[in-house]
Amino acid sequence: MKHNKKFIIFFLTFFFVSNSFSDCEYDDYACESLGLIELMHMPEIPEQFLKFDSQILPIIKEYQCNDQFKFKIFGDVSLQSFYDSRQFFGVSQDSIVIYPLPKKYDKRCLDIYDKDQFTMYGLSNNTRILFFGPDVWGAKSNGRIDIAVGGLGFIGSFIFFRIKVAYIKFEWNNGKTQLRLGHYYHPIVSTNVYATTVSDSEGIGYDPFNRSAVAILAHYVNNIKFYLAAAKSYSSPPSRWSTIPDLLFRAEMKVGNQLVGAGINYHAEVPRLYGTVFTEDGEEKRYKNAAYVRSVYPFVYGKFKIDPFEIKTRFTYLENASAYVILGAYGVTCRNPQTDERTYTNIRTLSWWLEMIYQNPRIQPGFFTGVSKNIGASQPIIKSYVDAQGQEVSLLYVPEAITDADYMFVLTPRVRFLINNKFVIGMELEYSRAFFARGYDQEGWQDDFDDFGKVINGKPVSNTRLGLTMNYLF
Repeated sequence: MKHNKKFIIFFLTFFFVSNSFSDCEYDDYACESLGLIELMHMPEIPEQFLKFDSQILPIIKEYQCNDQFKFKIFGDVSLQSFYDSRQFFGVSQDSIVIYPLPKKYDKRCLDIYDKDQFTMYGLSNNTRILFFGPDVWGAKSNGRIDIAVGGLGFIGSFIFFRIKVAYIKFEWNNGKTQLRLGHYYHPIVSTNVYATTVSDSEGIGYDPFNRSAVAILAHYVNNIKFYLAAAKSYSSPPSRWSTIPDLLFRAEMKVGNQLVGAGINYHAEVPRLYGTVFTEDGEEKRYKNAAYVRSVYPFVYGKFKIDPFEIKTRFTYLENASAYVILGAYGVTCRNPQTDERTYTNIRTLSWWLEMIYQNPRIQPGFFTGVSKNIGASQPIIKSYVDAQGQEVSLLYVPEAITDADYMFVLTPRVRFLINNKFVIGMELEYSRAFFARGYDQEGWQDDFDDFGKVINGKPVSNTRLGLTMNYLF
């Protein structure tokens, strides 16, 4: 009873944190990313490690779970500087490039977005807190909170404080069976195989990415780890409106230093709650329309260590890839002109990436490359319609999604220097390229798409980013 009371306090603390705020897992062979920091848990040694690529630094000695709470705080502070040759769509105060902006011309036929920029971020911190609680119901309990603080830092600028991860985890039979509950990486994200770029991008745009409320059950059978998971994303209104959680099954096998995995994910969205029809005199009429678009995402991945190289790769087939920050979404196959009711089909995407690292205790060169390709819908779609007022309305446009690109490509060579096991200097060149159709507000944009939503005409754009980062690990 005494242990149960302590556990209840422990659990309520995590429940409050994970639901008040909107990188990866540590298991027997997992490496987790916190910016430049990765966390590895060794199965037979009760010790936690701070890991920078191949350089491992002990941070907790003689760790033991008992009826007392223990915790450890560590992380990094950094200065990040980036030069970009072109304007781009980015996130996290432009520290992450998603894609270069498509060409947009002024009255003199000059490209408005053909303008370089330089950005420096002095306010950038990642902190990880590990909790170890009492045994309860035969399971060892532990948890984790990841906190990110960033921004430009001058008067009147936007500064964010974000809790990225907050979960509680139960482990039975020395970790053979595990249950994780809280806010974490979506189960489609492979927490054992991910990109470790100098910038914070970590393959976003090519590697599916999402943080969600999750319930993940994992179990070992010999050297194979099976995952069964449910997740609920609140990243967009269509995801929130769905009553069906994301469902995933995944299996990973580790043989020596080699790891391979495969799985499939299911996701459902409700693009909108009602349709809108305007009469000739401008009166607006609304009709309920809560049709679903249902999607599947099979994937395979692997991590291979061939001394002195480490190679990581992943291939994913995506339907409605916008749910995971990759180009693609859905199209309309049928529309009722009287009520604006619509039925949907997925715009499909193929995505692949590869990373290679030369492992060295002090100097680590490497590169990352990835490509995402729009392969269109499996059936013909309606591109647009003309409303009662004579205005053309695009049905390919989807808010917060990339539907006007044929492909996206990135190549990112880099090098890191580790000094005294605490100070890290990273240099990176990131070349990104995308092929865009004309904007939906431009005349004749329909000619740039075929009947399945694939881009058949367009113009390429590219951006070259030079990055320099300095991180102090604590």
